[in-house]
This record gives sequence, C-alpha cells and structure tokens, in this order.
Amino acid sequence: KSGLFNSAGLISKFFYSQLQKQRNVNLICSNNAIKDEFEQKAQIAQDRLIVRPERTVLSVTRPSVRRDNKLRLLSIGTTRRTKNIHKILEALRLANNPNVYYTIAGANPHENEYERIIENAMGGVKNVLRINRFFSEQEYKEILSDCDFAISCEEKQATNISSGTLME
Repeated sequence: KSGLFNSAGLISKFFYSQLQKQRNVNLICSNNAIKDEFEQKAQIAQDRLIVRPERTVLSVTRPSVRRDNKLRLLSIGTTRRTKNIHKILEALRLANNPNVYYTIAGANPHENEYERIIENAMGGVKNVLRINRFFSEQEYKEILSDCDFAISCEEKQATNISSGTLME
C-alpha cells in the first residue's frame, strides 16, 4: 500500500485537495503499480502521472552466500524518523542473533533529536555499526556490495521497494 492511501484505499484529503488546486503539478511515481494506484483510487489523470524508469526495480538479485554464515543488513541514506531505524534496532535486540550484522549508513544534520533516538536504540543490540556521515558514490557502491539485504521500514515512502539512495 502506498503511504498516501489509508486502509480503505483513499488518498489523504489534504493531499488530494492540493493536487486538485494545482493543475500544473504532476506526480512522479516510482513504478507502474503506484501509477495505477493513483490513477484508479485517486482518479488522477494519466497524463499527470510520470513513471521514472530509473526508480523502477527491473529484477531482484539474490545475495551471494558467504562462508562465514553472517547476515549483513543495511539501512542507507538520510536518517529521519519516518524510516523507523529505531524499530529495526528494537527487532534486532529482541532477535538477539549473534550472526546478524546491521549497518546504519547515512546522516541528517537537521535531525539531531532522531540521531539521539538511534544512539539510544543501539544500546543492547550486538553487531551494529553506525556510520553517521554522507558518502561518495564509490563509498555507496562499496557499502552496498558488502551487504546481503538493504532493509527499510519507511512509513511515508510511496512504495517500500524504492529508496532514492538505493535506486540511484
């Protein structure tokens, strides 16, 4: 489900009213499924919906099997409360699996309060690496190639299969 639609499939009234007022505004969708959802459920004209192919997942690559039997998870990109990194940390604390390694890579200089929440949530969680800075393109490629799965609990992302950092 898109974060813009409620459980009944209705778009937020505020968002919809703003979209109706601003006739010159188009929506960029990460894939055709989201485009169809806006077209069908919100009755947004097809010519106002743009799919950005570079943000569309064309195939899924399975991670390579490592000999050390460790699972490497990654959250990457700008840290903000809607990404729910603290909930991921809580789940890892409850799982208490010594073979799971989690890296939180990225920063947000405007979210000092959420950075403190992340730091507090890291307490009691084993095998967590926090890299609190921005990365070069080469560094992003390296950190992505070292993980088995990139995970997200984004609650306001239009779709859970897209992340600006991951898809670019």
